[in-house]
Amino acid sequence: MYNKINFNKLLIITKIININNNFYSFTSNKYYNNNCYIKYIKWFFLKNNILIFYIKANRYLKYMIRCIIGIILKISLNKKNFFFFFKCFKKKKKFLKYLIPSYGLYLLNVEY
Repeated sequence: MYNKINFNKLLIITKIININNNFYSFTSNKYYNNNCYIKYIKWFFLKNNILIFYIKANRYLKYMIRCIIGIILKISLNKKNFFFFFKCFKKKKKFLKYLIPSYGLYLLNVEY
């Protein structure tokens, strides 16, 4: 899978996420406020086909990270296009079918 990823698309989509605040489509719950402010978001490419996704925000919604990564990978593997990604932010529709499994995801740090 690693060699099929379009890394340019991966990086472009990551920058687009950084300018959006409403993550309604990326959570299963109905929160009063779905705004999350992304402070830092980046991919790290390591040897042996390892990708590290780092994100720092003021808060996270349930399934938000798993859904974001799933959609980014679908687009960077050319299974979805950029318009689909913009639709995720514009429509009041849930896109939870793109969740990735939770194994391999680690919480590294919590700050207050």
